[in-house]
Amino acid sequence: MTSISDFKEMGYTAEAIANYMTLLGWSPPELMTEIFTLAEAAEQFSFDRVNKAGAKFDWDKLNWINGQYIHAMPVSEATNLLIPVWKSAGYEFDAERDRAWLEQITALVAPSLARLNEAADMTRYLFQSLDYTDDAKAQMQQDGAATAIQAILDAMPAELTETATQDVIKQVVKEQNLKKAS
Repeated sequence: MTSISDFKEMGYTAEAIANYMTLLGWSPPELMTEIFTLAEAAEQFSFDRVNKAGAKFDWDKLNWINGQYIHAMPVSEATNLLIPVWKSAGYEFDAERDRAWLEQITALVAPSLARLNEAADMTRYLFQSLDYTDDAKAQMQQDGAATAIQAILDAMPAELTETATQDVIKQVVKEQNLKKAS
C-alpha cells in the first residue's frame, strides 16, 4: 500500500494528492476548475456528483495536477520543497548561504516540473564541479577570455536553444577575432 510519504518521495505535493484523491470519487460542478482546495471542494460537494463506478487511478492526471500546484507556488515555497530533493540527490550546498542562488534555480526549473523530484536530474549540472581538459584550461587562460565569456552571456537570447547558443558563440568569436589556444 502506498502512503502519503511515498507520494512525497515521488515528488508530489500534499495539496495535489488531496486534490487528485477528491477527484477519484467525485466530479466538480461544471463551473469549478479541477484545481481546488479541500475547502473549495467541501463548499461544492453534493452526493449526486459522487461517482457510482469504481475509480481508475491515472498517473498522468496526478502529474498534471501536481504540476499546476508547483507552477502556481511562490519561488520561496517551491525552493523550500526542492531543497530536500537536492539534498537527497547528494548535491552539496548551504541552504541558508546559497538561498538566493537556489531560488534562481527554482525560478528556472519550476515551470517545467510535473513532480518535485524531477528537479534533481534537471539541475545536476549546476551542482557538479566541472573537470576541464588541459585544452579548455589553456583556452580560458588566454587574454580576453573573461571579456569573451561576458560578451557571450550578454548576447544570449531569452530562449536558449542549442542552435541559438552556437550562433551567439560563433558571432562573438568572429567579432572579437578569437583564436583557439595552441
